[in-house]
This record gives sequence, structure tokens and C-alpha cells, in this order.
Amino acid sequence: EATLLLAKGGLRDGFFEELGGIFNKKERGLYTNWWEQAEAVVGTYNIYSLTGEEKYLAYSEKIWEFIKKVFIYENGEWRDSLFIPFESGEYLFTNPVKVTPWKCPYHNFRMCAEMLRRITK
Repeated sequence: EATLLLAKGGLRDGFFEELGGIFNKKERGLYTNWWEQAEAVVGTYNIYSLTGEEKYLAYSEKIWEFIKKVFIYENGEWRDSLFIPFESGEYLFTNPVKVTPWKCPYHNFRMCAEMLRRITK
């Protein structure tokens, strides 16, 4: 019950339908990081698994589409921190580093491994 309440609040306050992603701050624009997207894919799929409600599967799929469209470089790896200023709506990535000790080996891989495990059950 607590997990579902937490997920509903996070989606209500952080999911932007027109973009398809999760955002953690709304200050002069929208802020997010690659890891929040990765964890949201797994989290929304978990809620779908618990409730059977298709809307949570749709959230998971929309966030994955947002990752593919915005975060993944055309030649591999994921972009880092994203800022979208309200005035321009332009996608600005604020950290050009491709790999860090947390970035590549943890959140990205964890999302892929967890989703493969869940989907192939």
C-alpha cells in the first residue's frame, strides 16, 4: 500500500506526459538525471506487476521511449543531467562526462538487468 502511494505521488508530481519523462525539480525549468529515468522504468513496472493496472506499464514504456529519444547517445552510453529551461524548451545537458563510477555500471545496467529478469518471467 505504501509503495503504491509513493509511486502515485511521484508520478503525479514528477511525470510530464508531453515529454514522457520523470523530472525532479521545477525551478526556472525542468531538471532530471539519467538515473531517475532508469529507476522510474523499473519502479513503474514494479507497480504494474503489483496492481495489474495497464497504466503503470504504459508509464514504464513512455519513460523508456524518453530515454531512447533523449538520453542515449547515437554511438552508445547515456547522457547525464538534463535541464529544460521554461523560456526556450531546449534540451541542455549539463554534464558532458559519459561514464562515472555510478553511471554506466550501476543505474543503466541495473535497469536493463532488472527489466530483462521481469519481462522474461
